[in-house]
Amino acid sequence: MAKPSSSATPSSSATPSSSATPSSSETPSSSATPSSSATPSSSATPSSSETPSSSATPSSSETPSLIFDSPTIQIKDMSEEDLRGTIELLNGLSGSGQIPDDCNTKGFYSDIIRGHLWQRRLERGRLTYLLSVKPAVSNRYGFLHGGFVAAAAEFSSIACARTVMAEDKELFLGELSISYLSGAPRNAEVIIDASILRSGKHLNVVAIDFRLQKTGKLIYTARSTLYNMPMAKL
Repeated sequence: MAKPSSSATPSSSATPSSSATPSSSETPSSSATPSSSATPSSSATPSSSETPSSSATPSSSETPSLIFDSPTIQIKDMSEEDLRGTIELLNGLSGSGQIPDDCNTKGFYSDIIRGHLWQRRLERGRLTYLLSVKPAVSNRYGFLHGGFVAAAAEFSSIACARTVMAEDKELFLGELSISYLSGAPRNAEVIIDASILRSGKHLNVVAIDFRLQKTGKLIYTARSTLYNMPMAKL
């Protein structure tokens, strides 16, 4: 009873056993060492949801949302559908760089303008044209293209200035300003009225109004300054 018994002597529980010695939980084991959960694993490292992946990069469907959240771009009263359409339009403005052979001819630009304008009235200091909004001069939204509005305004102002100037003098466009108040839908007819506001020795100022023939609504208004002297050499 007094001598060391099996319970007093170092037993399997008192001696450094598998539980007393550095066990798998105390020694650097697979759980203590950088394991698959501690080391940068597939879950700890930037995953497909954290790294810039195809789903994290701005896609065509996510771009509108990114723009809506942009601190530098302010968009008001515009739906994501309209915004997406605008982005696609801007992406398509890079240009193809190719001009069709039937368009790459001398005078093609002037032929397009004259082909859509019909003179209705001509008098000194004033003239009137009828413009037909055909598909060739319409934009993707089905309205008269803004660039053609500018071309028609320039053409009309020069023709109007010619009514008060000698034909042997050259004209140079010095300024052209346009206000796009509304739009002319495809297949509509537009009345263009050009009138001289000022006629001088060296310049002429012309006002051009665009109105829908059906309703008389003013849709564009422009003003041009034409010089009838040689341009200064730079």
